[in-house]
This record gives sequence, structure tokens and C-alpha cells, in this order.
Amino acid sequence: MLMTTLCALGRLRPADVIRSRTLDHLISTVPIGFSSTGLRVADAAEPRHLADFLWTGGMWAFYEPLTLVEAVHLLRERGVHTTAAFLYARPVDDTRATIARVREAVSELGLGERVLLNTEPLALSERDRYVKAARAYVCVTWPGAENETATRLRLRDSWLQGIPSIIDGFGTSGEVIEREGLGIAPHRPDAHSLADAMERVVFGVLAAPGWRAERFYETTLAGFVAWLDAELASG
Repeated sequence: MLMTTLCALGRLRPADVIRSRTLDHLISTVPIGFSSTGLRVADAAEPRHLADFLWTGGMWAFYEPLTLVEAVHLLRERGVHTTAAFLYARPVDDTRATIARVREAVSELGLGERVLLNTEPLALSERDRYVKAARAYVCVTWPGAENETATRLRLRDSWLQGIPSIIDGFGTSGEVIEREGLGIAPHRPDAHSLADAMERVVFGVLAAPGWRAERFYETTLAGFVAWLDAELASG
């Protein structure tokens, strides 16, 4: 959305992307993290298993959710039983076509008992219960400016819940996954590399990263707050 808005306002041009892939000359970012309140809420949530692997984000055209369906199919062919769910599969104008393709693939591959598309509104409290009981989060995208300059919110889930993230290696998010040992970020994501990553999780080859206290907002925002206080004090 930020990229789209900048383009609409005429503030983002090809020269800007050439100058900086992270657009740091245009955008000031705040580190992703979680509050102490968020931690208390997550701790209080009773785990409820919905599926082993959760697609916890949207199903927009710049994502590739079919990859998860195909990966579950490959795992079944390998004799590995696992399940997956798309938490936000309620169609809207921007997602209707993508969700239809995913639903068609689930039917064609006979994965109705292994891949769930949740079409009901999901309360945050219920979401906490599902993500707490999952083996890993999945989010695979296409390469491009929207994905390479954004930070996937699955990172917040891994830091808070201590559960691995499996995403593509495009952009900053993949670099953070690898640097901090939060999961797996294939540099050439496809159904086979995703299935391989999921299989590592199923058989315990990839250990859960554990929640990260250093990602408290009280820590991650300290520098930003100090800068903001100084700027406000200077008038």
C-alpha cells in the first residue's frame, strides 16, 4: 500500500528504486517488534490446532499462495502427512481471482482434507490460538519492488511465538530470517523448495527459534524515541 501511495502521489519514480532498493531516502521505518501487552495476550492464549502450516497473511496478486498448495501435494506424494490453512481467504475484489485459483487447485489435487481456506472473519484472539499451535508460518511472494522493500509481518509472529517462518528470500525479510535463524528463506522459492523446507520442520530438523525478548518495542524503539524527543525539543 505504501508503494502504491507513493506512486500515486508522484513521489516514487524508477530513479528512486535505482538509487535505493529500500527507498531509505523517502521512507523512515520503525522496527517490527511486539509490546509487553502483546506478549501477555499471546501467553494467555490457549493453543488450538487448525493446521500444521499457516498462511497468515493476505492472498494478494503479488503473493504466490498456489506454491503452498503444490508443496502439500508434493509432501503427500512423499508420504509425509501434513496440513495447511489460509487464515484470510475471504474473497474481496483484489483477492477473488487468486483465491479462486487456489480453491481450484485444492480440488484438482484432492487436498480438501489437507488444505483449509478460512472464509470467516478471524478475531485476533482466535488468531493467537491458531498461530501458537502451528508448526510454522508460510508466505511466498513474487520478486518485485512491493515485496523486496517490505517487511513480512510473519517475522513478528516468529519473534513473539517462537515458531519458524518459511518465506521467500526476496528483500530484507529473507535476510533477517537467515541472519537471526528464524526459519528458512529459499532464494528460488517454488513448490519443491517449499516442500523441502516444510519437511525439515515436520521431522524436527529445523528447530523452533524461540521467542526473542530483544524485540520488545521498549528496546527496538529506544533510538527512534530518543531521536523524536530531540527533534520535538528543537522546535
